[in-house]
Amino acid sequence: MNIFFTNLYNAYTQKAGGNKLKFDKVSHFVEYLVKNNKIPFTMSDLRGYLKEIKVILSENANLETKTHRLYEIISEFCARLWYYADHY
Repeated sequence: MNIFFTNLYNAYTQKAGGNKLKFDKVSHFVEYLVKNNKIPFTMSDLRGYLKEIKVILSENANLETKTHRLYEIISEFCARLWYYADHY
């Protein structure tokens, strides 16, 4: 998710050009998106996703199990984005 938001930030700043808002960090950009309802997540949602991912990666489960669980989380995240993009 960090890569996703970094790429989103980079695309935003390139497209906005001189009119872009200034953010010291990508995390400030994400907070701006959440606060202004530009994405369908709260900061709590995003922290929850990151926490789940860290737990899965730290478990001693086999690779296939980890892969399936990560896929489920990423699929849910993407589905929420697609639904938001289609309806707003």
